[in-house]
Amino acid sequence: MILRRLSFILPAVLALSSSVAYAREGSFKMTSSQNSQMAYERDVFLMSLPDGLQESQRRSIRRSLRGDMSGLMKLRASRNPDFSPSENVEVTEMSLGYDDFVEAPGGIKARLYKPKEMHTDKPLPLLVYFHGGGWVFGSLNSCAAFCDALVAGGEAMILAVDYRLAPENVFPRQIEDCIAATYYAIRHSEEWGSSMEKVSVGGDSAGGNLAIMTALALNDSASKSEVLRPLASVIAIYPVVKTYADGSASWKDYGACYGLDADLMETFNQAYLCGTEKTDDHLRENLELQSSPYDMPDEVLERLPRTLILSAGKDILYCQGEEFAKKIKRLGVDAEQVVFENACHLFITVPGQRLAFKEAVKVVSAFLNDK
Repeated sequence: MILRRLSFILPAVLALSSSVAYAREGSFKMTSSQNSQMAYERDVFLMSLPDGLQESQRRSIRRSLRGDMSGLMKLRASRNPDFSPSENVEVTEMSLGYDDFVEAPGGIKARLYKPKEMHTDKPLPLLVYFHGGGWVFGSLNSCAAFCDALVAGGEAMILAVDYRLAPENVFPRQIEDCIAATYYAIRHSEEWGSSMEKVSVGGDSAGGNLAIMTALALNDSASKSEVLRPLASVIAIYPVVKTYADGSASWKDYGACYGLDADLMETFNQAYLCGTEKTDDHLRENLELQSSPYDMPDEVLERLPRTLILSAGKDILYCQGEEFAKKIKRLGVDAEQVVFENACHLFITVPGQRLAFKEAVKVVSAFLNDK
């Protein structure tokens, strides 16, 4: 079984336990009018959010940590919008079941997006995508608009993964699901019209964290295998790379009223790592180190494949993304950070920041196709 064959990978990885800047100069340019439009759309988006939304979400998650799941289930339903694919996108609902994943009760739900019309006869890049939502909510539908838009261009395909959620399932269950689903994608890549050499992983926010951790695990396995190939790349969109309050400038400046409040982020971390309201401090510190890509040893991080960090400049997670990009680049990883200076968190999954969403699709597509 896959997770038994890969059982040595995750423990090995876990045991090794400001101004706008670019990790690769000149990699991305934005006009002054685009910057102004992003700022305008951000402000309109933030004003459209209901008063007290973040605090209401935090309270629902806190109650779930005490065993009352009713509020969290309503929250999950609200972040699961209806979805219809674009005209050029073919969608297949999948359940990656017991034959491959004995550790996932009921199997892992996934959705394969393929373009009906492709712009090349060559194998397409295949992106295995993990949605955001603080590891607590989010679904195949919450990231569907982004996946659909990326595939509609005819230059990529996506396998979106519905990994298990906290607090019912705590770290590292989500990573196990993501590793298993990515391994499944590698095995079936040629059948779908891609190839083993063109499989990448990606995600937004908490999903970006999972993408990085998955890449670390699978590239370690590939280095010891005659069958597996290293992942082609990692795409992490405003990722969580430190599962604790980092106290950075962006944490302080954008920790309230910018789409992801500090109190809510800390509640996400608690639910993901512990699944309960109270935890031994020493245990919590160990879990933070094991789940934070930034704190992985250099000899682990240098295994990362080509990496894109796509950041929002007005985001609580901006500084940690910037620090991570600089760190892995210093270690020799082919790393690039693209910053949408005037965007805030959520532009991938919550409608409102149209230009940031549109430009993100362009940047990710170009990166996948090495343009």
